[in-house]
Amino acid sequence: AGTLKVSSVTKVYYNSSENNFPFVNDALSNEPFPDRRKNSEVQAGGFLQELYLKGTKSLSSARLWYNTTERNIPVPMISRQPMPGENQTDRSLRGIISYKLSLPVSEIKADAAYVADRLLYSNPETSTDSRNLVQTVTLKTEASPKLGEKTQVSFLASHELNIVTSNNYDDRKTRNITVLAMSASRSILKPLAAHMMVRGKQSDGKLVIPDFAAGLKYRLPSQPDLL
Repeated sequence: AGTLKVSSVTKVYYNSSENNFPFVNDALSNEPFPDRRKNSEVQAGGFLQELYLKGTKSLSSARLWYNTTERNIPVPMISRQPMPGENQTDRSLRGIISYKLSLPVSEIKADAAYVADRLLYSNPETSTDSRNLVQTVTLKTEASPKLGEKTQVSFLASHELNIVTSNNYDDRKTRNITVLAMSASRSILKPLAAHMMVRGKQSDGKLVIPDFAAGLKYRLPSQPDLL
């Protein structure tokens, strides 16, 4: 029942630079001499892919981003450049799947996301070889019952897993965070509304003191409201 609309977005990019510009070097010798910047190359590339499926009452999406950057890090121009020199590589992957369903009595949202950031750094001059990977997995769902035009209520549950892997640590580091929250808003008069929020958080099995907030919000009337 109903129609399904599909849309897609694709983007790809790539750029590079040698950065080997010429200059007169008067720091490494008593006699100035022509020189070129060394170990300054940069390369960067990536892509973006998005897919959307829209139904009569629902919207689904899948998005994926990836980018990589590799750069050589030169020494100051007053120093002699060792070869091979410093090098750093950054790679990032991000993906998210989302779903939204609108019903007569409620609106439901769900998201699942994965993020991975890899950092590789090497400096043969100092015998440094650092390899790091940070990963994050996030699951989140939210339900908003429809209780009328003046009242808004929302229930949220999320879980986040962080994983850090590095040759600088003896073992892998992890962290788990779970959050449960409820918020409500009630319009008292047209420019005045009352808000309330309660949130509970658990980190690695330990319960954090719940948060509670309440207040009033007043919105100054705009010109159309006065007409």
